[in-house]
Amino acid sequence: MRIASLAPSNTEILFALGLGEHIVAVTHMCDYPVAAAQKSKIGSWTSTRVDALSEHKPDVIFSSIYYPPELESYDGPGEIVHLNPKTLGDILSSIRTIGEICGKNTEADMLIRRMERELFDLHPPSAFGKQRPSVYMEEWGKPPMASGNWVPQLVTLAGGQEVLMHPGEPSREVTLAEIVRADPDMIVLHWCGKGNRVDTAEVASRPGWEQLRAVWSGNIHVIHDTYLNRPGPRIIDGIRFLQKSFHTQWGVDK
Repeated sequence: MRIASLAPSNTEILFALGLGEHIVAVTHMCDYPVAAAQKSKIGSWTSTRVDALSEHKPDVIFSSIYYPPELESYDGPGEIVHLNPKTLGDILSSIRTIGEICGKNTEADMLIRRMERELFDLHPPSAFGKQRPSVYMEEWGKPPMASGNWVPQLVTLAGGQEVLMHPGEPSREVTLAEIVRADPDMIVLHWCGKGNRVDTAEVASRPGWEQLRAVWSGNIHVIHDTYLNRPGPRIIDGIRFLQKSFHTQWGVDK
Protein backbone atom coordinates (compact mmCIF):
# COMPACT_ATOMS: atom_id res chain seq x y z
CA MET A 1 0.00 0.00 0.00
CA ARG A 2 1.18 3.50 -0.90
CA ILE A 3 0.09 6.19 1.54
CA ALA A 4 0.20 9.98 1.40
CA SER A 5 -0.26 11.94 4.62
CA LEU A 6 -1.40 15.55 4.45
CA ALA A 7 -1.21 16.27 8.18
CA PRO A 8 1.51 15.76 10.81
CA SER A 9 -0.95 14.02 13.14
CA ASN A 10 -1.77 11.40 10.51
CA THR A 11 1.92 10.87 9.83
CA GLU A 12 2.56 10.23 13.52
CA ILE A 13 -0.34 7.79 13.72
CA LEU A 14 0.84 5.93 10.61
CA PHE A 15 4.34 5.50 12.03
CA ALA A 16 2.92 4.42 15.40
CA LEU A 17 0.98 1.70 13.59
CA GLY A 18 4.12 0.43 11.82
CA LEU A 19 3.21 1.87 8.44
CA GLY A 20 6.23 4.12 7.97
CA GLU A 21 7.64 2.16 5.04
CA HIS A 22 4.34 2.55 3.18
CA ILE A 23 4.32 6.36 3.36
CA VAL A 24 5.33 7.86 0.02
CA ALA A 25 4.65 11.56 0.67
CA VAL A 26 4.05 13.93 3.60
CA THR A 27 3.84 17.66 4.31
CA HIS A 28 6.72 19.98 5.15
CA MET A 29 5.39 20.06 8.73
CA CYS A 30 5.68 16.30 9.21
CA ASP A 31 8.79 16.16 11.38
CA TYR A 32 8.07 13.32 13.82
CA PRO A 33 9.37 10.70 14.10
CA VAL A 34 12.78 11.47 12.62
CA ALA A 35 12.12 9.11 9.70
CA ALA A 36 9.21 11.30 8.61
CA ALA A 37 11.62 14.06 7.67
CA GLN A 38 13.15 11.78 5.04
CA LYS A 39 9.88 11.36 3.17
CA SER A 40 9.05 13.26 -0.01
CA LYS A 41 7.33 16.61 0.72
CA ILE A 42 4.30 17.64 -1.31
CA GLY A 43 3.18 20.82 0.41
CA SER A 44 2.07 22.16 3.76
CA TRP A 45 -0.88 21.29 5.97
CA THR A 46 -3.01 23.95 4.25
CA SER A 47 -1.75 23.59 0.69
CA THR A 48 -1.04 20.48 -1.37
CA ARG A 49 0.91 20.21 -4.62
CA VAL A 50 -1.53 17.93 -6.40
CA ASP A 51 0.84 17.37 -9.33
CA ALA A 52 3.47 15.97 -6.95
CA LEU A 53 0.80 14.02 -5.08
CA SER A 54 -0.35 12.38 -8.30
CA GLU A 55 3.22 11.48 -9.27
CA HIS A 56 3.58 9.41 -6.09
CA LYS A 57 0.60 7.26 -7.13
CA PRO A 58 -0.87 6.80 -3.64
CA ASP A 59 -3.50 4.20 -2.90
CA VAL A 60 -4.89 6.26 -0.03
CA ILE A 61 -4.51 9.91 1.00
CA PHE A 62 -5.15 10.95 4.59
CA SER A 63 -6.00 14.56 5.42
CA SER A 64 -7.01 15.89 8.83
CA ILE A 65 -9.12 18.80 10.15
CA TYR A 66 -8.22 21.20 7.32
CA TYR A 67 -9.16 20.03 3.85
CA PRO A 68 -6.71 21.52 1.32
CA PRO A 69 -8.81 23.25 -1.38
CA GLU A 70 -6.58 21.80 -4.10
CA LEU A 71 -8.05 18.39 -3.34
CA GLU A 72 -11.47 19.52 -4.55
CA SER A 73 -10.28 19.10 -8.14
CA TYR A 74 -7.94 16.18 -7.54
CA ASP A 75 -8.92 13.22 -9.73
CA GLY A 76 -6.49 10.61 -8.48
CA PRO A 77 -4.86 8.29 -8.13
CA GLY A 78 -5.72 7.43 -4.54
CA GLU A 79 -8.79 7.51 -2.30
CA ILE A 80 -9.00 10.60 -0.09
CA VAL A 81 -9.91 9.93 3.54
CA HIS A 82 -10.57 13.06 5.56
CA LEU A 83 -10.38 12.83 9.35
CA ASN A 84 -11.84 15.62 11.44
CA PRO A 85 -11.25 14.93 15.15
CA LYS A 86 -12.75 17.44 17.59
CA THR A 87 -12.47 15.58 20.89
CA LEU A 88 -10.23 13.06 22.58
CA GLY A 89 -12.66 10.31 21.65
CA ASP A 90 -12.47 11.42 18.02
CA ILE A 91 -8.68 11.14 18.12
CA LEU A 92 -8.93 7.52 19.22
CA SER A 93 -11.52 6.90 16.51
CA SER A 94 -9.16 8.39 13.90
CA ILE A 95 -6.50 5.88 14.93
CA ARG A 96 -8.99 3.07 14.56
CA THR A 97 -10.12 4.33 11.14
CA ILE A 98 -6.55 4.51 9.82
CA GLY A 99 -5.87 1.04 11.19
CA GLU A 100 -8.94 -0.42 9.49
CA ILE A 101 -8.16 1.14 6.11
CA CYS A 102 -4.51 0.12 6.19
CA GLY A 103 -4.97 -3.40 7.53
CA LYS A 104 -3.59 -2.63 10.97
CA ASN A 105 -6.63 -3.30 13.13
CA THR A 106 -4.68 -5.18 15.79
CA GLU A 107 -1.98 -2.52 15.99
CA ALA A 108 -4.61 0.24 16.19
CA ASP A 109 -6.44 -1.54 19.03
CA MET A 110 -3.16 -2.01 20.89
CA LEU A 111 -2.23 1.66 20.48
CA ILE A 112 -5.66 2.82 21.64
CA ARG A 113 -5.56 0.53 24.68
CA ARG A 114 -2.08 1.79 25.55
CA MET A 115 -3.22 5.40 25.30
CA GLU A 116 -6.29 4.66 27.41
CA ARG A 117 -4.12 3.05 30.10
CA GLU A 118 -1.78 6.03 30.11
CA LEU A 119 -4.72 8.42 30.32
CA PHE A 120 -6.05 6.52 33.32
CA ASP A 121 -2.67 6.64 35.02
CA LEU A 122 -2.40 10.37 34.35
CA HIS A 123 -5.73 11.09 36.03
CA PRO A 124 -5.54 9.87 39.64
CA PRO A 125 -8.55 10.44 41.93
CA SER A 126 -6.41 12.45 44.38
CA ALA A 127 -6.15 15.27 41.85
CA PHE A 128 -9.87 15.98 42.16
CA GLY A 129 -9.59 16.84 45.82
CA LYS A 130 -7.44 19.89 45.15
CA GLN A 131 -8.29 23.27 43.72
CA ARG A 132 -7.84 23.28 39.98
CA PRO A 133 -5.91 26.21 38.50
CA SER A 134 -7.95 28.14 35.94
CA VAL A 135 -6.16 28.21 32.59
CA TYR A 136 -6.33 30.16 29.35
CA MET A 137 -4.88 28.08 26.50
CA GLU A 138 -3.70 30.10 23.50
CA GLU A 139 -3.30 28.38 20.13
CA TRP A 140 -2.25 31.50 18.22
CA GLY A 141 -1.36 35.04 19.20
CA LYS A 142 -1.94 37.32 16.24
CA PRO A 143 -4.84 37.69 16.93
CA PRO A 144 -5.17 35.77 20.20
CA MET A 145 -6.95 32.47 19.58
CA ALA A 146 -8.32 30.37 22.44
CA SER A 147 -7.67 26.65 22.05
CA GLY A 148 -10.72 24.51 21.48
CA ASN A 149 -11.42 21.01 20.17
CA TRP A 150 -9.69 18.41 22.38
CA VAL A 151 -7.44 20.85 24.28
CA PRO A 152 -9.97 21.65 27.06
CA GLN A 153 -10.17 17.91 27.77
CA LEU A 154 -6.39 17.69 28.01
CA VAL A 155 -6.40 20.56 30.51
CA THR A 156 -9.00 18.77 32.65
CA LEU A 157 -7.07 15.49 32.54
CA ALA A 158 -3.93 17.35 33.61
CA GLY A 159 -5.71 18.82 36.63
CA GLY A 160 -6.61 22.28 35.38
CA GLN A 161 -9.79 24.10 34.38
CA GLU A 162 -10.08 25.76 30.97
CA VAL A 163 -11.86 29.09 31.46
CA LEU A 164 -13.05 30.04 27.97
CA MET A 165 -13.61 26.94 25.86
CA HIS A 166 -15.56 23.69 25.96
CA PRO A 167 -14.52 20.29 24.55
CA GLY A 168 -15.29 20.00 20.85
CA GLU A 169 -15.77 23.74 20.39
CA PRO A 170 -13.67 25.09 17.48
CA SER A 171 -10.72 27.30 18.40
CA ARG A 172 -11.67 30.95 18.04
CA GLU A 173 -10.46 34.50 18.36
CA VAL A 174 -11.04 35.97 21.83
CA THR A 175 -11.12 39.54 23.11
CA LEU A 176 -9.21 41.02 26.01
CA ALA A 177 -12.55 41.67 27.72
CA GLU A 178 -13.36 37.94 27.68
CA ILE A 179 -10.00 37.03 29.15
CA VAL A 180 -10.25 39.77 31.80
CA ARG A 181 -13.65 38.46 32.90
CA ALA A 182 -12.24 34.94 33.22
CA ASP A 183 -8.99 36.23 34.84
CA PRO A 184 -7.16 32.89 34.65
CA ASP A 185 -4.54 31.77 37.15
CA MET A 186 -2.31 30.63 34.30
CA ILE A 187 -1.75 31.22 30.58
CA VAL A 188 -0.33 28.41 28.43
CA LEU A 189 0.94 29.24 24.95
CA HIS A 190 1.21 26.58 22.24
CA TRP A 191 1.14 28.48 18.98
CA CYS A 192 0.62 26.39 15.86
CA GLY A 193 3.86 25.83 13.98
CA LYS A 194 5.97 27.79 16.47
CA GLY A 195 7.24 24.89 18.55
CA ASN A 196 8.29 26.43 21.86
CA ARG A 197 9.56 29.64 20.24
CA VAL A 198 7.01 31.98 21.78
CA ASP A 199 8.12 35.07 23.70
CA THR A 200 6.21 35.22 26.99
CA ALA A 201 7.44 38.77 27.59
CA GLU A 202 5.84 39.89 24.34
CA VAL A 203 2.54 38.33 25.38
CA ALA A 204 2.76 39.93 28.83
CA SER A 205 3.33 43.35 27.23
CA ARG A 206 0.13 43.30 25.18
CA PRO A 207 -1.92 46.44 25.90
CA GLY A 208 -4.26 45.84 28.81
CA TRP A 209 -2.89 42.41 29.66
CA GLU A 210 -1.02 43.71 32.71
CA GLN A 211 -4.31 43.54 34.63
CA LEU A 212 -4.53 39.76 34.22
CA ARG A 213 -3.69 37.68 37.29
CA ALA A 214 -1.61 35.24 35.20
CA VAL A 215 0.46 38.12 33.82
CA TRP A 216 1.24 40.07 36.99
CA SER A 217 1.95 36.84 38.87
CA GLY A 218 4.31 35.58 36.14
CA ASN A 219 2.30 32.46 35.33
CA ILE A 220 2.75 32.36 31.57
CA HIS A 221 4.05 29.06 30.23
CA VAL A 222 5.05 27.74 26.81
CA ILE A 223 4.54 24.15 25.68
CA HIS A 224 5.82 22.88 22.35
CA ASP A 225 2.82 23.06 20.05
CA THR A 226 3.28 19.59 18.59
CA TYR A 227 2.35 17.96 21.90
CA LEU A 228 -1.05 19.66 22.08
CA ASN A 229 -2.05 20.64 18.54
CA ARG A 230 -1.54 17.32 16.78
CA PRO A 231 -4.43 14.90 17.35
CA GLY A 232 -2.33 11.78 17.65
CA PRO A 233 -0.49 9.57 20.16
CA ARG A 234 1.71 12.35 21.57
CA ILE A 235 -1.19 14.19 23.18
CA ILE A 236 -0.38 11.99 26.19
CA ASP A 237 2.96 13.79 26.42
CA GLY A 238 1.08 17.07 26.11
CA ILE A 239 -0.97 16.21 29.18
CA ARG A 240 2.22 15.36 31.06
CA PHE A 241 3.72 18.75 30.21
CA LEU A 242 0.53 20.46 31.37
CA GLN A 243 0.57 18.42 34.58
CA LYS A 244 4.14 19.47 35.23
CA SER A 245 3.21 23.13 34.85
CA PHE A 246 0.19 22.79 37.12
CA HIS A 247 2.09 20.78 39.69
CA THR A 248 4.99 23.24 39.79
CA GLN A 249 2.79 26.30 40.23
CA TRP A 250 -0.21 24.98 42.14
CA GLY A 251 0.67 21.68 43.74
CA VAL A 252 -1.81 19.69 41.67
CA ASP A 253 -0.97 16.00 42.11
CA LYS A 254 0.65 14.27 39.17
